[in-house]
Amino acid sequence: MPTPDCVYTPFYQSCLLAPYSEYVIHGFTGKPFSYGGPDTSANPRPRVLENRKQLLSSITSNASEWLIPEQVHGHRVGQTGDCQFLKTDAIALITPEKPVMLLFADCVPIMLYEPDRHVGAVIHAGWRGTAQAIAQEAVLTLQNKANASPSGMIAVIGPCISVCCFQVSMPVAEALADAIGLTVEAMADQGFLQWDEAYPQNPRMDLKAINQYQLQQAGITQIEVAPACTRCDEANLFSFRRGEDGRNSAYLLLKDKSLNSY
Repeated sequence: MPTPDCVYTPFYQSCLLAPYSEYVIHGFTGKPFSYGGPDTSANPRPRVLENRKQLLSSITSNASEWLIPEQVHGHRVGQTGDCQFLKTDAIALITPEKPVMLLFADCVPIMLYEPDRHVGAVIHAGWRGTAQAIAQEAVLTLQNKANASPSGMIAVIGPCISVCCFQVSMPVAEALADAIGLTVEAMADQGFLQWDEAYPQNPRMDLKAINQYQLQQAGITQIEVAPACTRCDEANLFSFRRGEDGRNSAYLLLKDKSLNSY
């Protein structure tokens, strides 16, 4: 069973969200305890569920369960209040006191928060979701559902695989280039990918930079990018590319400002 010190302390928290910590409870978790992943002897389901339970109890007494979608590397954005979250890779937090958790092996975790409307989102952006501009879809959802302003939004790109380790095939590179209207060659010129001389058909892509660019194109100027790489940081983060079963997480809870105590 996990100890409180381990469960309650996230691996990474945003400096941009720190001024709102009274009402915005968030974190990006890593090791030593997994909050998802395949059920294996090294990562048994009962232990994962207990980890989730203890984390939830540490951040709120007003909710009994996490909202955790069925992630499929797509671009659908659900929202709190939906009856189900099948095939959903982002959740918009439109109503308070709904704790949301998404799970990550190496993909990009993104959080959004708009202080004036007190709404946010948690996004799972793998290369497929990035190619389908899921981060921009989440921004648009907050605009349409809550009248949130992109210029007032804060975006946090959490720990994920970095350009040093994310080697891909040319079809993947071309799909990501198409997503931001560039050629693969232009992607290299603008720093979105790096060529590896030993593998000329397998460039290394910078998913953090691509998602940051997409968020900027959506109108967000306040963007924080965590420097950690899941593939490199074996001590603190799970990585699918390193062959691990556990999952990192990104969680977000927006407290109800109308309540007098929490």
